[in-house]
Amino acid sequence: MSTLGGERKIATMLFADLVGSTRLATQLDPEELRGRLEPFFEAARDALEQHGGTVEKYIGDAVMAVFGAPVSHGDDPDRAVAAGLAVAERVSELDGELAVRVGIETGEVLSMTGPGDLRVTGEAVNAAARLQQAAQPGEVLVGERAAQACRRARLEANGAVEAKGMPGSLGAYRALAVEPEAASSGIPLVGRDDDLDMLRLIARRAARERLPQLVTLTGEAGIGKTRLGRELFRELRSDPDPWRTIVGRSPPYGEGIAFWALGEILRDAAGLSTDASPDAVEKSLRELLSELGADDAGSLAADLTIAIRGKPDCDAEDDLNRAWRRFVSLLASDRPLAIGVDDAHLADEGTLELLEDVAYGLHDAPIVVLCTSRPELAERRPQFGRVARNNTQLELLPLDHDAALRLAELLLPEGRQTDARRIADAAGGNPFFTEEVSRRFGEAGADGGDGTLPDTVQAAVAARIDQLPPEEKRTLQYAAVLGHTFSQGPLGDLLGGDPTDPLWSLRRRALVEERPGSEAGHYVFRHQLIREVAYNSLTRRERAELHERAVEALRDAYSLGDAPAAQPVSVFFDTNLFNLDSTDTGILDAFAAVLRQNTRLQVTIAGHTDTAGSAESNQTLSDNRANAVYNYLTTVQHIDPSRLAKIGFGERQLGLSELGQSRRRPGACLQNELGDAAALAECDCLGADVECRLRSAV
Repeated sequence: MSTLGGERKIATMLFADLVGSTRLATQLDPEELRGRLEPFFEAARDALEQHGGTVEKYIGDAVMAVFGAPVSHGDDPDRAVAAGLAVAERVSELDGELAVRVGIETGEVLSMTGPGDLRVTGEAVNAAARLQQAAQPGEVLVGERAAQACRRARLEANGAVEAKGMPGSLGAYRALAVEPEAASSGIPLVGRDDDLDMLRLIARRAARERLPQLVTLTGEAGIGKTRLGRELFRELRSDPDPWRTIVGRSPPYGEGIAFWALGEILRDAAGLSTDASPDAVEKSLRELLSELGADDAGSLAADLTIAIRGKPDCDAEDDLNRAWRRFVSLLASDRPLAIGVDDAHLADEGTLELLEDVAYGLHDAPIVVLCTSRPELAERRPQFGRVARNNTQLELLPLDHDAALRLAELLLPEGRQTDARRIADAAGGNPFFTEEVSRRFGEAGADGGDGTLPDTVQAAVAARIDQLPPEEKRTLQYAAVLGHTFSQGPLGDLLGGDPTDPLWSLRRRALVEERPGSEAGHYVFRHQLIREVAYNSLTRRERAELHERAVEALRDAYSLGDAPAAQPVSVFFDTNLFNLDSTDTGILDAFAAVLRQNTRLQVTIAGHTDTAGSAESNQTLSDNRANAVYNYLTTVQHIDPSRLAKIGFGERQLGLSELGQSRRRPGACLQNELGDAAALAECDCLGADVECRLRSAV
């Protein structure tokens, strides 16, 4: 295997440079200068690491950090912007004579990690540095690609930046703030009727029996947990006997985030914004508790605000626990109460214990506690809520195809609804992915863009993959080399060991599943996007080496020598052909070897439809891909065109004569012709009489 190592990532780079340090250097002794600058470096490191960044290096009076490598978080551009603004603010507070300029950009990088060392290379590094140079003191400039991937950062256009050494000018946006996640869009809730009915039933039971109900709503990122919870709470507030609803969320990063969700719940109950001061919250809570009949409203409000005045000691936390139980009981005394905690998998232990305490410690209280969570909560706290008598675990699954299609139609701009099927197929039932891919189609115009996944989608999938233990992550990446469908035997050959245990764990994590209707040992990725992101994380050199090993295994399996085979060879090429670039030709080479050395092989090519059969919407894309594959086989591998014609892959069958010579491309340039939307992959023995099929798909 390659000694290059490393991993390809979509990452966000941040450069922060101290303005005014050059003047200080001419006035101060080097030791005095270091003492003056040291607080800047400490403040910058603290802010960057609190937001999930990794400091890659210090260069003079500048610092370079990366978000999304070695571990992706799913929202790294927003994290980088928040960190950049925090660095600028802290430096200004530290020293009025100093200011910082920050540049941020997102792009594909090679990340190499060693003991205590992280090295990142890629165009985004240079782009972030150029943006930093163009920023004004105290300003954070964000590049075009990072700006497109931000979902919470508030940005304003800042014109173009002329960047030395870059192929063109850089689009730039000035960062103003990072705001809370926006509320639901105006798109109706689609495909969740049964799930919503289940939550309605639980709420009715809590109100009827006057017993707390704890509900944990789990699912992968973007599956719609928060959207479903908001819909339930909206209905409860609109009920003829309206419920009281209070909501908080656990942030993924930041300083002093213990009891953060509880703090937001208290502010919501008090009718205040999420940034209200502790004193304002205490005053409003005291008034609310007095209205609810608490004769100790003052001390109760003071104990509650312990949660937002800093990390409490043991005695103070006991006071908070008692105050919380009393507070919730009072809120539920005059009408039913619904408490929502979003992203509970990020909540601290103290918050989780308080939520459990409501569920099993209170009686005669019509309460629903709804926690939305990713699967990580079950791994971290497998017994969460299990001691409660009324505990419900509800997994939110991907939308079925009809619902996904309907959602895509609603999201697409006028006149683009014909693309809905392609988007529904690509997004795999994930509403967030559907929204992001639809946005890409809407922005790209009539051609639908270059076929690459939006950075937001890649980041969400990469965040799941990066959380895997090393053995499971490696198994997933190597399986991706074999294709969307793969078999345990060839995977074990690539890994050099038995993959049974990691495959079992990957199935449990809903990343792969056994292929329906097949014998044991045959698997399929749960979602094509998982396979694509896992494959793209491998370096090109590593991909090429793995493909070569797969080819050798194929040749050994079928004893491919110089003489034609006596019997038809059983080979199954069953995955997308089009995620390869010019360095990833191993599987095409294997196909060419089979064609050359096994003239009796019966081959069928189905090259004009995607896996869902939507031929019409993908005709042009499929023609382009088939054209590129044909050219590679004929011009690079020198396969006789008549041989391809015999297996249904000739110019006439592909319609190349109708396409015209202007549509032809050199076969070696697969990346430009095929794009990044699909891939050729699997070689798998299915028996002596099975055909060899080459199937294209989106």
